[in-house]
Amino acid sequence: MGLKPDEFWNLTIPDYNRMADGFQRRRREELEWRGTLMAHIATFGGVYDPAKVQFKRQDFLLLPGDNQPAKIILPTPEEMERINKRFNQ
Repeated sequence: MGLKPDEFWNLTIPDYNRMADGFQRRRREELEWRGTLMAHIATFGGVYDPAKVQFKRQDFLLLPGDNQPAKIILPTPEEMERINKRFNQ
C-alpha cells in the first residue's frame, strides 16, 4: 500500500481496513482491465474472425471467484499460417 512505518503505526484499525479494501479493489480493477484488453486484442487483432470467436477476460486472466474457461480455442492451420505471415515478415 506504500505506507511509511510511522504512517502505518498511526492508523486506526478501521482506517487500515478501508485502505486495504481500496487497495484490493483498485488492484482487481486493474487486472480486469488488463484481461479485457487482452481479450479485445485477441478478438480484433486480425488473427481470428470476430464474427466466429469472441474472447472474454476469463480466457486469459482468471481472478478469484472466476470459473475456469469453458475451453481453449486453438487456431486452425490456416489461422496459424496467417499468424506466421503477419509476424514473420
